[in-house]
Amino acid sequence: MARYLITGGSGFIGQALCRRWLAQGHQIWAYTRDPNKLRKLFRESVEAEQLVPFHEWQDVKSDTVFDAAVNLAGAGIADKRWSAQRKRQLVESRVHTTRDLVKTIKGLDQPVPILISGSATGYYGHKADFDVVEETTPIKGFSWSLCERWEQMALHAQSDDTRVCILRLGVVLGASGGLFQKMKLPYSLGLGGPMGDGQHWFSWIHLDDVLGIIDHLMKHKDLSGVFNAVSPEPLRQADFSKQLAGAFRRRDPFRIPDWGLKLLLGELAELLLSSQRAFPERLRGAGYEFKYRQLGPALEDLIPQAKGTQPIPNEESKV
Repeated sequence: MARYLITGGSGFIGQALCRRWLAQGHQIWAYTRDPNKLRKLFRESVEAEQLVPFHEWQDVKSDTVFDAAVNLAGAGIADKRWSAQRKRQLVESRVHTTRDLVKTIKGLDQPVPILISGSATGYYGHKADFDVVEETTPIKGFSWSLCERWEQMALHAQSDDTRVCILRLGVVLGASGGLFQKMKLPYSLGLGGPMGDGQHWFSWIHLDDVLGIIDHLMKHKDLSGVFNAVSPEPLRQADFSKQLAGAFRRRDPFRIPDWGLKLLLGELAELLLSSQRAFPERLRGAGYEFKYRQLGPALEDLIPQAKGTQPIPNEESKV
């Protein structure tokens, strides 16, 4: 049995990771704002002492031994309009939690062999039709600043005894949360459609592959640094919309224009309209085999009625 330390265990990816570890019989120490909530989430999966939720970093004694740490904490990036106050929350929930995690790791008697810390392809900014790999120079803006500070804080844990892996995640598709959960209802009713002109690139990844990548990085002790956690086959947002609608046997006629998104969401609209044609160059070089390379099979896994469907051609897009 291994012992893992996690932040963000009640989040979309964190819950899936915790369930995977619990099913494998491992012990999880989970930093959370609400320990009782976390216990309730996993009460059917947890054996005695298998889950240790805590809210104060002082609860982690210096002689506690961890086999790995995974840092997924952070307020939802697209949950609310980006007011000045919300921007502070986005930064603090990531950077400050990562700072405290790193301080805790460095204070342990026995080093943690690996820290895997989240980030996002939003780091690169709007890249139009250019290919984006881990070495691509970013365009500076709020998304870049947020990810840069988050990543640099995690890298403070790097040492001869602790390797740090940064996951620049694309849009994570899973049945129980994230963007897919928000899009299910309108698309299942035939009310979906592309954002803007739909020509910006959409880098995505299936939740199963996120968990698979975490496993891969933990097993291969020579791996460290930044990894684009995205499918090898990105597609334009209009193509994503069409395939998602087709999986529900619907059309996607309701395009949301740029100005409408900006009016509704303010600066947050930039996140939804920016283009990153990102590729997992370093993961491919590290031998990771994606379970879902193409969107079609990923949607078949997420939508029971999707198997064997083809997108229904649109008659005319509506603004």
